[in-house]
Amino acid sequence: MGLANEVREKLRVEWVDPSDPSRGFLYLYLSPEDYESLQALAEKEGAVLIKADPRPAPRPGPDGGPGEVQWVLSDVIGAEDGLGVECLSGSGAIASAYCKAFR
Repeated sequence: MGLANEVREKLRVEWVDPSDPSRGFLYLYLSPEDYESLQALAEKEGAVLIKADPRPAPRPGPDGGPGEVQWVLSDVIGAEDGLGVECLSGSGAIASAYCKAFR
């Protein structure tokens, strides 16, 4: 996945059905600890790395109580410039290969 490495390493997925990932996912999120570490990195870099909103977990925690807060991602900016161009370049390569295969 073309995504900022510092975020990709911490990504978690909220599956529609955790026992059957083929049914799809609801959203991508960060744990509270990972969210805090990315916020600390953002302050150090002097930039915004992510935008996320807190949401209670949809399933109870292991002890039967409420699950941990999940920081649902809405935007991933990253610390490095150029990620958008890399994604666009990859999309262009896929389109080119598809066009050649279609012929």
